[in-house]
Amino acid sequence: MEVRASLQKVSGSSDSVATLNSEEFVLVPQHADDTSIKDDEKPQLKIVSNGDEQLEKAMEEILRDSEKVQSSRLVDCQSSNEISDHSFGDIPASQTNKPSLQLILDPSNTEISTPRPSSPGGEEDSVLFNKLSYLGCMKVSSPRNEVEALRAMATMRSSSQYPFAVTLYVPNVPEGSVRIIDQSNNVEIASFPIYKVLFCARGHDGTAESNCFAFTESSHGSEEFQIHVFSCEIKEAVSRILYSFCTAFKRSSRQVSDVKDSIIPTPDSDVFTFSVSLEVKEDDGKGNFSPVPKDRDKFYFKLKQGIEKKVVITVQQLSNKELAIER
Repeated sequence: MEVRASLQKVSGSSDSVATLNSEEFVLVPQHADDTSIKDDEKPQLKIVSNGDEQLEKAMEEILRDSEKVQSSRLVDCQSSNEISDHSFGDIPASQTNKPSLQLILDPSNTEISTPRPSSPGGEEDSVLFNKLSYLGCMKVSSPRNEVEALRAMATMRSSSQYPFAVTLYVPNVPEGSVRIIDQSNNVEIASFPIYKVLFCARGHDGTAESNCFAFTESSHGSEEFQIHVFSCEIKEAVSRILYSFCTAFKRSSRQVSDVKDSIIPTPDSDVFTFSVSLEVKEDDGKGNFSPVPKDRDKFYFKLKQGIEKKVVITVQQLSNKELAIER
């Protein structure tokens, strides 16, 4: 690097250096008869003993330090009217020759935060299923009754004139929610926590509902149950969807359980794991038994006196080879 100034060329002779009195350079005026300097050569500053190289390194360090100090201030230097000038095509002629504003960031001391994409309802923690048609929902009195679920599937399939494509989100985490999204306008049709889902069922093979599945939920209260019915474009997808629900149920059960197994039993072991649920039903006066309301926070059933009741205990095997039930 050469520092150019209105100086004359420096002489490197020992006589000139001796007259400096501890200085490192000397200015020698250019003589008229000096033919060693070309006409088109500009005066330059020369420093003896490799001083010009040392000056070059020092100037580079100063420039780097200056860029680091000023980089954090350059963000606020651009005024709002400059932004509007670049946003629209009309730029005054007086501003066309302005130097462009550049922001120089030092990666060693600059932290750039990348904005997270919007994910309502925790889509990043869910399994997404497409190619589904939503046939609708209806109220049911027995949310865990497979016969009633199959009847609802047949009813909704025959009565649904305009099924529409939806995206179904099944959560991967115990605190996640099941979400039904209309694909045409990205509007959320329904959303409820996974622990509100009570039962899942699929259509039997050989029937018109073989590509259908449904699940019941109690998001509207402990006394009101709804069943949501879907049909799959790909029949094999029904099994994958129900498996995702099963996995979500197991994770939700493990979260609220006080006992957790540290070792997963192998199929050849003698350890079998079961999930047991208790449900109390009361006679509704119409020949049916409806589940009694229960307080999920205080964990008790709300029973009525003088009414016939039924206690339903559901046992589901969770691990090891499937046990055959004889009676």
